[in-house]
Amino acid sequence: MKSIRRSLLVSILSGIVVSGLVCGGVLYQRMKGTLVSQFDSVLAAKVRALASMLDVDDGWLEFNYAADLMPEFEGGSDPEYFQISFADGRLLRKSATLGAAELPLCYGNVGAAELFDLVLPDGRAGRAIGVIAPVDLESDDDAPVTREEAAGERFDVHVVLVAARARAELDGALGALRDALWLAGTVLALLAGAVVLAGVRRGLRPLAALGQEVASIEAGSLSRRVSRRGLPLELDGMAAKLNELLARLEQAFQRERRVTGNIAHELRGPIAELRSARSKPRTPSRCTWAA
Repeated sequence: MKSIRRSLLVSILSGIVVSGLVCGGVLYQRMKGTLVSQFDSVLAAKVRALASMLDVDDGWLEFNYAADLMPEFEGGSDPEYFQISFADGRLLRKSATLGAAELPLCYGNVGAAELFDLVLPDGRAGRAIGVIAPVDLESDDDAPVTREEAAGERFDVHVVLVAARARAELDGALGALRDALWLAGTVLALLAGAVVLAGVRRGLRPLAALGQEVASIEAGSLSRRVSRRGLPLELDGMAAKLNELLARLEQAFQRERRVTGNIAHELRGPIAELRSARSKPRTPSRCTWAA
């Protein structure tokens, strides 16, 4: 037998769970985008700092790197990496943490840098940014650039800068965010279940009371009517129809009693005569036979 309470609980709780999953997924994606954007902005700031150290001195491209300002590129417990090369792949400079390894030559332009995940030389999961930027050089005496002869008085050298760092901090923040969302979702589901259960029980209480009141009405108490006081709007119409049905039943029972009474009255005389005739003693009859 189908239960209204069970149907309500299943439908409401299913709706809450689905809504919670959708909202949680949207919130996670939004927060993930914010965290990744903040992580990438740090990488972009490091690339800009490295680009500011590129300089041209007497026709030579120089990299004025100060190791004490960026100790993360020198080693430590959480080393980071950078690599500066020309667009044709020739290496200009790389961080001491790279050793003999090199970073992938993936890059975008200044307005849309390339951001990508990779495996760092030490085996950790990392994230990198690559950008190609033109460096304007001017020479008055045809001085060589990067030890190669350059033609013309003005030319552009495109330098590719790639910086990478471990994404353990980012992954830890995303994991903490997932755990927090799951915990909040579980607590919310339990609270919502308790509230929904109490609400459904309370909401169906008038229906149960109405059923008990109707069940207490018997053939001898058809004059009773279902009380409509305090009933919800959805049950008030049902109670009104039940009262109309009880009124029709009462009238039908009254007609039946009247008909039964009339029939009993009409039959009382003949039945009395039959009883009277049956109670009189009978005299035996004598018969004379002719000889």
